[in-house]
Amino acid sequence: MKWIMLNIGLLSSVAVAGDWSSYDSAFTPLVCSDGLVGCVVDGERVEAGTSTDSEGRYLPANMRINFFTLEATSALSPFEQPSPYEPKKIEEPEPEPEPTPVAVAPREPEPTPAPVPTRRSEPTPAPEPEPSAAPPVPEPTPPPVPEPTAAPPIPEPTPPPVPEPTAAPPIPKPVAVSGSEKQQGCDNLTMFETNAMMGTLSFGAKECLNSRAANTSEPVTVRARASTLLITDAQTRGDNNEWERLVKRHLKSIEKSQPDMCLSYALYLSQKGASRASQVIKWSEVALTNKHLWSGDARVQKVNALYQLRAYAANSLWQLNEQKLVKERSAANQAKAEDWRGKTKNFSREWLDFARAAGSDTSQALQLCVSAAGDKDFCQD
Repeated sequence: MKWIMLNIGLLSSVAVAGDWSSYDSAFTPLVCSDGLVGCVVDGERVEAGTSTDSEGRYLPANMRINFFTLEATSALSPFEQPSPYEPKKIEEPEPEPEPTPVAVAPREPEPTPAPVPTRRSEPTPAPEPEPSAAPPVPEPTPPPVPEPTAAPPIPEPTPPPVPEPTAAPPIPKPVAVSGSEKQQGCDNLTMFETNAMMGTLSFGAKECLNSRAANTSEPVTVRARASTLLITDAQTRGDNNEWERLVKRHLKSIEKSQPDMCLSYALYLSQKGASRASQVIKWSEVALTNKHLWSGDARVQKVNALYQLRAYAANSLWQLNEQKLVKERSAANQAKAEDWRGKTKNFSREWLDFARAAGSDTSQALQLCVSAAGDKDFCQD
Protein backbone atom coordinates (compact mmCIF):
# COMPACT_ATOMS: atom_id res chain seq x y z
CA MET A 1 0.00 0.00 0.00
CA LYS A 2 2.82 2.24 0.79
CA TRP A 3 4.36 1.55 -2.57
CA ILE A 4 1.11 2.48 -4.28
CA MET A 5 0.83 5.85 -2.46
CA LEU A 6 4.46 6.57 -3.23
CA ASN A 7 3.94 6.02 -6.93
CA ILE A 8 0.86 8.33 -6.98
CA GLY A 9 2.83 11.08 -5.23
CA LEU A 10 5.62 10.80 -7.72
CA LEU A 11 3.25 11.00 -10.68
CA SER A 12 1.46 14.06 -9.28
CA SER A 13 4.74 15.85 -8.78
CA VAL A 14 5.70 15.18 -12.35
CA ALA A 15 2.39 16.55 -13.61
CA VAL A 16 2.81 19.72 -11.60
CA ALA A 17 6.32 20.17 -12.86
CA GLY A 18 5.07 19.84 -16.50
CA ASP A 19 2.64 22.92 -16.42
CA TRP A 20 2.42 25.24 -19.59
CA SER A 21 4.00 28.08 -17.69
CA SER A 22 7.31 26.35 -17.97
CA TYR A 23 7.22 26.81 -21.78
CA ASP A 24 6.53 30.62 -21.79
CA SER A 25 10.13 31.43 -22.49
CA ALA A 26 10.20 29.08 -25.47
CA PHE A 27 6.88 30.08 -27.08
CA THR A 28 6.04 33.81 -26.96
CA PRO A 29 2.26 34.38 -27.36
CA LEU A 30 1.55 36.37 -30.54
CA VAL A 31 -1.38 38.65 -29.80
CA CYS A 32 -1.53 40.97 -32.86
CA SER A 33 -2.07 39.81 -36.43
CA ASP A 34 1.20 41.35 -37.62
CA GLY A 35 3.21 39.04 -35.36
CA LEU A 36 3.87 41.46 -32.47
CA VAL A 37 2.89 40.97 -28.85
CA GLY A 38 1.49 44.47 -28.47
CA CYS A 39 -0.16 46.87 -30.92
CA VAL A 40 -2.87 49.49 -31.24
CA VAL A 41 -6.01 48.59 -33.22
CA ASP A 42 -8.68 51.34 -33.79
CA GLY A 43 -7.31 53.33 -30.86
CA GLU A 44 -7.44 50.35 -28.44
CA ARG A 45 -4.26 48.93 -26.96
CA VAL A 46 -3.95 45.17 -27.42
CA GLU A 47 -1.41 43.34 -25.28
CA ALA A 48 -0.77 39.87 -24.00
CA GLY A 49 -3.33 39.05 -21.36
CA THR A 50 -7.04 39.71 -21.74
CA SER A 51 -9.17 41.98 -23.92
CA THR A 52 -12.86 42.86 -24.03
CA ASP A 53 -15.40 42.68 -26.83
CA SER A 54 -18.16 45.16 -27.67
CA GLU A 55 -20.36 43.80 -24.86
CA GLY A 56 -17.60 44.13 -22.26
CA ARG A 57 -16.95 40.40 -21.99
CA TYR A 58 -13.35 39.38 -21.26
CA LEU A 59 -11.58 37.38 -23.89
CA PRO A 60 -8.02 36.07 -24.15
CA ALA A 61 -5.86 38.57 -25.96
CA ASN A 62 -4.62 35.96 -28.36
CA MET A 63 -8.13 34.83 -29.37
CA ARG A 64 -8.67 35.62 -33.05
CA ILE A 65 -12.41 34.84 -33.18
CA ASN A 66 -14.95 35.98 -30.57
CA PHE A 67 -16.31 32.89 -28.85
CA PHE A 68 -19.75 34.43 -28.30
CA THR A 69 -20.36 36.32 -31.57
CA LEU A 70 -17.96 34.53 -33.94
CA GLU A 71 -16.65 37.94 -35.10
CA ALA A 72 -13.04 38.83 -35.70
CA THR A 73 -11.35 40.30 -32.64
CA SER A 74 -8.77 43.05 -32.59
CA ALA A 75 -6.05 40.41 -32.87
CA LEU A 76 -7.39 39.20 -36.26
CA SER A 77 -9.10 42.22 -37.83
CA PRO A 78 -8.47 42.72 -41.60
CA PHE A 79 -8.91 46.46 -41.21
CA GLU A 80 -6.28 47.30 -38.58
CA GLN A 81 -3.30 49.39 -39.46
CA PRO A 82 0.13 47.80 -38.91
CA SER A 83 2.04 48.81 -35.84
CA PRO A 84 4.04 51.97 -36.38
CA TYR A 85 7.65 51.42 -37.25
CA GLU A 86 10.26 54.02 -36.54
CA PRO A 87 13.44 53.37 -38.47
CA LYS A 88 16.69 53.98 -36.74
CA LYS A 89 18.27 57.26 -37.69
CA ILE A 90 21.68 56.90 -39.27
CA GLU A 91 24.02 59.69 -38.35
CA GLU A 92 25.61 61.17 -41.43
CA PRO A 93 29.32 61.95 -41.19
CA GLU A 94 30.18 65.57 -40.89
CA PRO A 95 31.58 67.04 -44.12
CA GLU A 96 35.28 67.68 -44.21
CA PRO A 97 36.18 71.36 -43.97
CA GLU A 98 37.15 72.98 -47.23
CA PRO A 99 40.79 73.97 -47.53
CA THR A 100 41.49 77.62 -46.91
CA PRO A 101 42.72 79.27 -50.11
CA VAL A 102 46.27 80.59 -49.93
CA ALA A 103 46.72 84.11 -51.24
CA VAL A 104 49.40 84.36 -53.94
CA ALA A 105 51.14 87.63 -54.44
CA PRO A 106 50.71 89.04 -57.94
CA ARG A 107 53.73 89.07 -60.20
CA GLU A 108 55.19 92.41 -61.10
CA PRO A 109 54.84 93.25 -64.81
CA GLU A 110 58.01 93.15 -66.79
CA PRO A 111 59.20 96.58 -68.02
CA THR A 112 58.30 97.33 -71.63
CA PRO A 113 61.34 98.31 -73.72
CA ALA A 114 61.29 101.85 -75.05
CA PRO A 115 60.69 102.08 -78.80
CA VAL A 116 63.74 102.69 -80.92
CA PRO A 117 63.32 105.81 -83.06
CA THR A 118 63.44 105.08 -86.78
CA ARG A 119 64.35 107.39 -89.60
CA ARG A 120 61.31 108.92 -91.33
CA SER A 121 61.32 108.56 -95.09
CA GLU A 122 60.37 111.51 -97.21
CA PRO A 123 57.22 110.97 -99.34
CA THR A 124 57.79 110.77 -103.06
CA PRO A 125 55.92 113.59 -104.83
CA ALA A 126 53.23 112.36 -107.23
CA PRO A 127 53.79 113.29 -110.87
CA GLU A 128 51.61 116.06 -112.12
CA PRO A 129 49.07 114.94 -114.75
CA GLU A 130 49.72 116.14 -118.22
CA PRO A 131 46.99 118.32 -119.66
CA SER A 132 44.85 116.34 -122.08
CA ALA A 133 42.70 117.56 -124.84
CA ALA A 134 39.04 118.15 -124.07
CA PRO A 135 36.81 115.23 -125.10
CA PRO A 136 34.84 115.80 -128.25
CA VAL A 137 31.32 117.00 -127.65
CA PRO A 138 28.86 114.59 -129.34
CA GLU A 139 26.56 116.15 -131.80
CA PRO A 140 22.94 116.09 -130.65
CA THR A 141 20.99 113.39 -132.43
CA PRO A 142 17.43 114.41 -133.24
CA PRO A 143 14.89 112.14 -131.54
CA PRO A 144 13.08 109.76 -133.84
CA VAL A 145 9.73 110.96 -134.94
CA PRO A 146 7.15 108.41 -133.81
CA GLU A 147 4.81 107.14 -136.41
CA PRO A 148 1.20 108.03 -135.76
CA THR A 149 -0.55 105.06 -134.24
CA ALA A 150 -4.02 104.51 -133.08
CA ALA A 151 -4.98 103.92 -129.47
CA PRO A 152 -3.53 100.66 -128.14
CA PRO A 153 -5.96 97.78 -128.29
CA ILE A 154 -7.82 97.15 -125.09
CA PRO A 155 -7.57 93.55 -123.94
CA GLU A 156 -10.82 91.77 -124.40
CA PRO A 157 -12.25 90.72 -121.03
CA THR A 158 -13.11 87.09 -120.64
CA PRO A 159 -16.85 86.71 -120.28
CA PRO A 160 -18.11 84.46 -117.49
CA PRO A 161 -19.62 81.16 -118.53
CA VAL A 162 -23.18 81.64 -119.71
CA PRO A 163 -25.55 78.74 -119.10
CA GLU A 164 -26.44 77.23 -122.44
CA PRO A 165 -30.22 77.21 -122.85
CA THR A 166 -32.04 74.41 -124.52
CA ALA A 167 -32.20 74.43 -128.27
CA ALA A 168 -35.97 74.18 -128.30
CA PRO A 169 -38.88 74.31 -125.86
CA PRO A 170 -39.71 71.05 -124.05
CA ILE A 171 -41.29 68.42 -126.25
CA PRO A 172 -44.46 66.81 -124.89
CA LYS A 173 -44.33 63.25 -123.63
CA PRO A 174 -44.19 60.86 -126.63
CA VAL A 175 -47.01 58.51 -127.41
CA ALA A 176 -45.96 54.93 -128.12
CA VAL A 177 -47.09 53.65 -131.53
CA SER A 178 -46.66 50.31 -133.16
CA GLY A 179 -44.84 49.59 -136.44
CA SER A 180 -41.57 50.94 -137.80
CA GLU A 181 -40.91 54.59 -138.67
CA LYS A 182 -40.49 53.80 -142.33
CA GLN A 183 -43.84 52.06 -142.57
CA GLN A 184 -45.72 54.82 -140.74
CA GLY A 185 -44.17 57.66 -142.79
CA CYS A 186 -44.20 61.27 -141.49
CA ASP A 187 -47.91 61.69 -140.93
CA ASN A 188 -47.58 61.28 -137.16
CA LEU A 189 -44.61 63.34 -135.91
CA THR A 190 -45.20 62.24 -132.32
CA MET A 191 -43.71 58.82 -133.04
CA PHE A 192 -40.27 60.44 -133.64
CA GLU A 193 -40.04 62.31 -130.35
CA THR A 194 -38.54 59.50 -128.26
CA ASN A 195 -35.77 58.67 -130.74
CA ALA A 196 -35.06 62.39 -131.31
CA MET A 197 -34.54 63.01 -127.59
CA MET A 198 -32.28 59.94 -127.41
CA GLY A 199 -30.34 60.88 -130.58
CA THR A 200 -31.25 57.63 -132.34
CA LEU A 201 -33.26 58.78 -135.37
CA SER A 202 -32.77 56.42 -138.29
CA PHE A 203 -31.65 57.52 -141.74
CA GLY A 204 -35.14 57.05 -143.14
CA ALA A 205 -36.69 59.10 -140.34
CA LYS A 206 -34.24 61.97 -140.95
CA GLU A 207 -35.02 62.01 -144.67
CA CYS A 208 -38.75 62.00 -143.94
CA LEU A 209 -38.48 64.85 -141.41
CA ASN A 210 -36.19 66.88 -143.69
CA SER A 211 -38.71 66.64 -146.52
CA ARG A 212 -41.51 67.97 -144.32
CA ALA A 213 -39.34 70.76 -142.84
CA ALA A 214 -38.29 71.95 -146.33
CA ASN A 215 -41.76 71.73 -147.89
CA THR A 216 -43.04 75.29 -148.07
CA SER A 217 -46.58 74.06 -148.74
CA GLU A 218 -46.72 72.62 -145.19
CA PRO A 219 -48.03 74.79 -142.34
CA VAL A 220 -45.30 76.65 -140.47
CA THR A 221 -46.14 74.83 -137.25
CA VAL A 222 -45.60 71.42 -138.92
CA ARG A 223 -42.35 72.52 -140.55
CA ALA A 224 -41.08 73.99 -137.26
CA ARG A 225 -41.91 70.81 -135.36
CA ALA A 226 -40.16 68.54 -137.87
CA SER A 227 -37.12 70.82 -137.89
CA THR A 228 -37.03 70.93 -134.07
CA LEU A 229 -36.97 67.12 -133.93
CA LEU A 230 -33.94 67.05 -136.22
CA ILE A 231 -32.17 69.75 -134.17
CA THR A 232 -32.83 67.87 -130.93
CA ASP A 233 -31.42 64.66 -132.42
CA ALA A 234 -28.22 66.39 -133.59
CA GLN A 235 -27.76 68.14 -130.26
CA THR A 236 -28.14 64.87 -128.31
CA ARG A 237 -25.62 63.13 -130.54
CA GLY A 238 -23.15 66.03 -130.14
CA ASP A 239 -22.93 66.66 -133.91
CA ASN A 240 -22.14 70.40 -133.80
CA ASN A 241 -21.79 70.87 -137.55
CA GLU A 242 -25.17 69.26 -138.26
CA TRP A 243 -26.73 71.18 -135.39
CA GLU A 244 -25.41 74.50 -136.75
CA ARG A 245 -26.72 73.75 -140.26
CA LEU A 246 -30.18 72.79 -139.01
CA VAL A 247 -30.49 75.79 -136.66
CA LYS A 248 -29.35 78.19 -139.37
CA ARG A 249 -31.98 76.79 -141.76
CA HIS A 250 -34.66 76.91 -139.07
CA LEU A 251 -34.02 80.58 -138.17
CA LYS A 252 -33.66 81.81 -141.75
CA SER A 253 -36.30 79.75 -143.57
CA ILE A 254 -38.92 78.67 -141.01
CA GLU A 255 -39.24 80.98 -137.99
CA LYS A 256 -37.28 83.40 -135.81
CA SER A 257 -39.68 83.68 -132.90
CA GLN A 258 -37.88 81.20 -130.62
CA PRO A 259 -35.57 83.28 -128.37
CA ASP A 260 -34.03 80.18 -126.79
CA MET A 261 -32.82 78.92 -130.17
CA CYS A 262 -31.49 82.38 -131.07
CA LEU A 263 -29.61 82.59 -127.79
CA SER A 264 -28.11 79.12 -128.26
CA TYR A 265 -27.06 79.97 -131.81
CA ALA A 266 -25.50 83.32 -130.76
CA LEU A 267 -23.61 81.63 -127.93
CA TYR A 268 -22.34 78.95 -130.32
CA LEU A 269 -21.15 81.56 -132.85
CA SER A 270 -19.40 83.63 -130.15
CA GLN A 271 -16.94 80.77 -129.68
CA LYS A 272 -15.85 80.99 -133.35
CA GLY A 273 -13.91 84.25 -132.96
CA ALA A 274 -14.23 87.73 -134.43
CA SER A 275 -15.09 86.37 -137.89
CA ARG A 276 -18.57 85.42 -136.62
CA ALA A 277 -19.03 88.44 -134.32
CA SER A 278 -21.46 90.23 -136.67
CA GLN A 279 -23.72 87.16 -136.67
CA VAL A 280 -23.58 87.07 -132.87
CA ILE A 281 -24.84 90.65 -132.77
CA LYS A 282 -27.60 89.89 -135.29
CA TRP A 283 -29.09 86.87 -133.51
CA SER A 284 -28.66 88.45 -130.09
CA GLU A 285 -30.82 91.35 -131.21
CA VAL A 286 -33.38 88.96 -132.75
CA ALA A 287 -33.63 87.14 -129.42
CA LEU A 288 -33.99 90.45 -127.56
CA THR A 289 -37.04 91.33 -129.65
CA ASN A 290 -38.76 88.21 -128.28
CA LYS A 291 -37.51 88.44 -124.68
CA HIS A 292 -41.11 88.98 -123.52
CA LEU A 293 -41.62 85.21 -123.90
CA TRP A 294 -39.39 84.66 -120.87
CA SER A 295 -40.35 85.34 -117.27
CA GLY A 296 -38.93 85.22 -113.76
CA ASP A 297 -35.27 84.59 -112.98
CA ALA A 298 -34.77 82.81 -116.31
CA ARG A 299 -35.68 86.03 -118.14
CA VAL A 300 -33.13 88.09 -116.16
CA GLN A 301 -30.37 85.54 -116.71
CA LYS A 302 -30.97 85.07 -120.43
CA VAL A 303 -31.46 88.77 -121.26
CA ASN A 304 -28.28 89.64 -119.36
CA ALA A 305 -26.44 86.97 -121.37
CA LEU A 306 -27.71 88.44 -124.66
CA TYR A 307 -26.56 91.97 -123.74
CA GLN A 308 -23.20 90.55 -122.74
CA LEU A 309 -22.74 88.55 -125.97
CA ARG A 310 -23.63 91.56 -128.10
CA ALA A 311 -21.25 93.91 -126.24
CA TYR A 312 -18.31 91.49 -126.41
CA ALA A 313 -18.92 90.82 -130.12
CA ALA A 314 -18.79 94.56 -130.87
CA ASN A 315 -15.63 94.87 -128.77
CA SER A 316 -13.90 92.09 -130.74
CA LEU A 317 -14.73 93.85 -134.01
CA TRP A 318 -13.44 97.15 -132.60
CA GLN A 319 -10.13 95.53 -131.62
CA LEU A 320 -9.86 93.86 -135.03
CA ASN A 321 -10.30 97.16 -136.88
CA GLU A 322 -7.87 98.92 -134.54
CA GLN A 323 -5.21 96.38 -135.51
CA LYS A 324 -5.93 97.00 -139.19
CA LEU A 325 -5.61 100.76 -138.60
CA VAL A 326 -2.18 100.33 -136.99
CA LYS A 327 -0.95 98.31 -139.97
CA GLU A 328 -2.46 100.62 -142.58
CA ARG A 329 -3.62 104.10 -141.67
CA SER A 330 -6.40 105.15 -143.98
CA ALA A 331 -9.61 107.08 -143.71
CA ALA A 332 -11.67 103.93 -144.33
CA ASN A 333 -9.93 101.91 -141.61
CA GLN A 334 -10.18 104.79 -139.16
CA ALA A 335 -13.89 105.18 -139.86
CA LYS A 336 -14.53 101.47 -139.24
CA ALA A 337 -12.56 101.53 -136.02
CA GLU A 338 -14.47 104.57 -134.76
CA ASP A 339 -17.79 103.02 -135.79
CA TRP A 340 -17.22 99.79 -133.84
CA ARG A 341 -15.85 101.70 -130.89
CA GLY A 342 -19.08 103.68 -130.74
CA LYS A 343 -21.18 100.51 -130.96
CA THR A 344 -19.12 98.91 -128.20
CA LYS A 345 -19.68 101.96 -126.04
CA ASN A 346 -23.45 101.93 -126.59
CA PHE A 347 -23.88 98.14 -126.25
CA SER A 348 -21.84 98.02 -123.05
CA ARG A 349 -23.85 100.92 -121.61
CA GLU A 350 -27.13 99.10 -122.37
CA TRP A 351 -25.72 95.97 -120.72
CA LEU A 352 -24.62 98.03 -117.70
CA ASP A 353 -28.05 99.67 -117.34
CA PHE A 354 -29.85 96.32 -117.45
CA ALA A 355 -27.45 94.72 -114.92
CA ARG A 356 -27.96 97.64 -112.53
CA ALA A 357 -31.73 97.45 -112.85
CA ALA A 358 -31.75 93.66 -112.36
CA GLY A 359 -29.35 93.73 -109.42
CA SER A 360 -26.73 91.64 -111.26
CA ASP A 361 -22.94 92.00 -111.24
CA THR A 362 -21.87 95.18 -113.08
CA SER A 363 -18.06 94.99 -112.78
CA GLN A 364 -17.30 93.66 -116.28
CA ALA A 365 -19.96 95.76 -117.97
CA LEU A 366 -18.56 98.91 -116.32
CA GLN A 367 -14.99 98.01 -117.30
CA LEU A 368 -15.92 97.53 -120.94
CA CYS A 369 -18.00 100.72 -120.98
CA VAL A 370 -15.18 102.86 -119.57
CA SER A 371 -12.59 101.39 -121.96
CA ALA A 372 -14.76 102.11 -125.00
CA ALA A 373 -16.02 105.53 -123.91
CA GLY A 374 -12.69 106.77 -122.55
CA ASP A 375 -14.67 108.73 -120.00
CA LYS A 376 -15.91 107.33 -116.71
CA ASP A 377 -18.65 109.94 -116.46
CA PHE A 378 -20.42 108.42 -119.48
CA CYS A 379 -20.83 105.11 -117.61
CA GLN A 380 -22.05 106.54 -114.32
CA ASP A 381 -25.62 106.40 -113.10
